[in-house]
Amino acid sequence: MMTGKIKGWTWLVAGLLLLGLSFPACGPGKTAEDYITQGKALLKAGKPDQAIAAFTAAIELNPQSATAFNNRGVAYCQQGELPKAVADFSQAIKIDPNFGKAYNNRAVTLWYQGKRDQAEKDINQAESLGIKIDRKALEALSSPPQGIKGPGKGPLPGNKTRQ
Repeated sequence: MMTGKIKGWTWLVAGLLLLGLSFPACGPGKTAEDYITQGKALLKAGKPDQAIAAFTAAIELNPQSATAFNNRGVAYCQQGELPKAVADFSQAIKIDPNFGKAYNNRAVTLWYQGKRDQAEKDINQAESLGIKIDRKALEALSSPPQGIKGPGKGPLPGNKTRQ
């Protein structure tokens, strides 16, 4: 009886593989790092929608990837979706509390949202982790730079993705 079940599962997996379906743990395919690399290239090409999809795929493969969450947050900023960006930066920080760039990115995003006190805390934390913050440039950003969707929305200075 057990042999029949094993054979049945073997045929099911073989059939799925023949149909082009695969399981991440069962063979070659893209890794989370592959999707992160792809997403960063898409960000540089000005395609944040596609970058978000790539970073989301990376997160699905590795839910503990602070880099994928941080980079997806940058893409959300490029779209002007600041609450989603803050959520992703916060998740990156939760995963890696020493991730200075995520603190920087969340600080800038909070700044744009008018949450200066919260932003200041993140700025201080980023600086304590070795990230240099240009406070004059941040304070000068009273309106969003060109190319940002929606009023009061803005990207991160330097688009601080993790290398």
